[in-house]
Amino acid sequence: MTFKVREPVLDVVSCFSDVASFHIKNGLGYAGPVRDLPKEIQVARIRHLREELAELIVGLEDDNREEILDACIDLVYVAIGTAYLHGFDLEEAWKRVQKANMSKIRQKTERSDWDIVKPPGWKAPDLKDLAE
Repeated sequence: MTFKVREPVLDVVSCFSDVASFHIKNGLGYAGPVRDLPKEIQVARIRHLREELAELIVGLEDDNREEILDACIDLVYVAIGTAYLHGFDLEEAWKRVQKANMSKIRQKTERSDWDIVKPPGWKAPDLKDLAE
């Protein structure tokens, strides 16, 4: 199986901004320090993520590309919103995770021909300062 490779044209910072605008429009704006979410919000975020993941699974099982695409976008949207509501610096966290991920390698494993693995010496991104 081969895939077409194309350069991404979507700016991740604009995605973060779009999700923030959505939350602000709906009275859920947050611009304070990093925080723990109130239990009620945590429960709602978990419920939304589970719903979107379930939709993705159904779409994959049914080979329904439209449903797959919608669920992927919704999962990302809810995940970004959850990080936004925590007050995390998404742009900096993204850069650090991207740098670490780019040092991973594709490798055939007993599970799959498509696994991406951490090579010897791989270091996880340090996000501690962004989560405090």
